[in-house]
Amino acid sequence: MGTRLFLGNLPWSATDAELGSLLSERGVAHVSVKVVTDRETGRSRGYAFVELAEGADADAAKAALTGAVVGDRDLHVEDAVSAGLRSGQRRAGAPSREPKRRDMGRGRRRERGGDFGWDS
Repeated sequence: MGTRLFLGNLPWSATDAELGSLLSERGVAHVSVKVVTDRETGRSRGYAFVELAEGADADAAKAALTGAVVGDRDLHVEDAVSAGLRSGQRRAGAPSREPKRRDMGRGRRRERGGDFGWDS
């Protein structure tokens, strides 16, 4: 499997075929183009993923596509991040990075000496 790129800032009218022809015009060797669409309306959600051909240079592809105009919008190009772990996220069920504070509130009672005024 080749490198994947994220293409953002697409117009709602963008199609797989339109992006495929843009990639071919710019000399980017690609295997597939997938415009992400809304389930209910069927129109583009404004971004797509491109799988580059084996051995294709991702940096050269990003340079070729950066600044391209699709439907009066400048294309935003990044490396695609897998849906697994993105920076700042953690696995479900993984322990928290911060220690749990189990003694919250106990120190106050000790400072007061235990006298809450119940015997008055």
